[in-house]
Amino acid sequence: MNLDQYATGVAQSGLSVKNIEPLEVTGPSLEIQREIVSKIQKLEDKTTKAKVIVESSSERKKAILKEYL
Repeated sequence: MNLDQYATGVAQSGLSVKNIEPLEVTGPSLEIQREIVSKIQKLEDKTTKAKVIVESSSERKKAILKEYL
């Protein structure tokens, strides 16, 4: 959006609410947002499953060693 064009001040520039409030901000459509959320949720589910496997691996390893040693 190149917000630099709306900066005010010289020594320490900043953005003024009155300068940026009227700007229209666009984003992806609701359909695209839902697709993004769905893909991220699938990754989160896989991450959670992977964490469970990693966290339980130490105990599983001990059980296997105990069984065979």
